[in-house]
Amino acid sequence: MPKPGDTRAMGRWLVLFLCAGFLEAQSPRTESPQLLVNDVETSILSRDLVGAYDASARLDDTVQATFRVFQMRDAGVVANQLLTWLPRAAEAFVFDQRAFVIGEKTARAEGALLTGRLARLNGGAVVSALRGSTVRLAAAGSWAAPSSVAYFYFFDANLNARLFGNPELLILGRPFWRDDSGAEVWFTLARPDLLIVANSRDLAAAILGRVLNGSSTRALPAALPEWSEVDRQAPLWGVAHVGSSADSRGITLSLDAAQKLEIRCLCSSRPAAPEADFQSAQPRRGLWVLRSDIGSRGEAPLSFALGLLGLGDAR
Repeated sequence: MPKPGDTRAMGRWLVLFLCAGFLEAQSPRTESPQLLVNDVETSILSRDLVGAYDASARLDDTVQATFRVFQMRDAGVVANQLLTWLPRAAEAFVFDQRAFVIGEKTARAEGALLTGRLARLNGGAVVSALRGSTVRLAAAGSWAAPSSVAYFYFFDANLNARLFGNPELLILGRPFWRDDSGAEVWFTLARPDLLIVANSRDLAAAILGRVLNGSSTRALPAALPEWSEVDRQAPLWGVAHVGSSADSRGITLSLDAAQKLEIRCLCSSRPAAPEADFQSAQPRRGLWVLRSDIGSRGEAPLSFALGLLGLGDAR
């Protein structure tokens, strides 16, 4: 925000005034944008620059909150769509519905963990090319047989394919690049705003086909009991169904805005989580709940949780 007396503050409120009608409809849990605009205008007319600064700061908070809601506007639809893009054999899925800026320092552990594979592409050149870009939604899916993982990054603006240099090849009309470290990792712009990274070319191509043509099947069917344990409203959530039908485990994770992590496991015994990082409870037979505070414990508990879902950083 500009300081009191800065003439830029006087112009900014006018732009925000034009958006007030839209914000009023989109921000039911924030202060009324129209009233805040009125407060700014009244303060300016009465030459109360301190009051104008305070009201414009609160209006800015409302604009930012509304923008975050806008970025998540289709999160539920995207999550359901992603489950159809993943092969039916996928055993785990994690979804991050809070935007983050690539290369920007943040206290949020999930951004670094979900972009770990991205950061290693071409020795860091891909992340350097994307620095400053906003990922509005991110997701990953994995399965054990064969060992496979795919990452999805939805950007808030279209990307230029030239950022990544000349593609190795084209599949279904989309450019494909291979990690130049020699690893069997491929990435493609499935859409101008969607980057997909997978640990094999065939997997990336199969997912691309589902993106372009749709799919009649989905990973992790809705009838699985662990879906009733997952909090899909959490900024970061995940679900997994691992093991054979005779000895299977359903696992969910959620990370809230306060960086509180919860793992819920439909299993017969407590998951082998580090006791120093987690508090555990057994609300009922067959259900274990592990909780941790990422804010005070660091990213280790979340890294453990993602590993439990089959999405450890080693992938």
